[in-house]
Amino acid sequence: METPHWRHDLTHKSVEDVWEESEFEEHEVPMPGGGSHPMRLAMRETRISAAKDSIAVTEVRRLTEKGHQTAIVTTARRLGTIAIASRMFARWSPRKLLRLYDATL
Repeated sequence: METPHWRHDLTHKSVEDVWEESEFEEHEVPMPGGGSHPMRLAMRETRISAAKDSIAVTEVRRLTEKGHQTAIVTTARRLGTIAIASRMFARWSPRKLLRLYDATL
């Protein structure tokens, strides 16, 4: 039987279960176009299941100073926390990114 070839993908998800603040660590995350931004990040490995099938994924969350958690789920499990977080913001338009920065200041 041939091994399936998965396309690595990133997707945002709504945060319903809040992770403990003690799971988050401060990191300097490179931003698209240069520079970096300090972020409190946490990562967990999990599985997404549908019927009898499942796939291993990594979930990375960012915690803002106001306590809001932004999550991203990816099948690119070999990427580290910082690389995943950087890609999280690379997908957003500059306008959304600026709104996010304003909201966290």
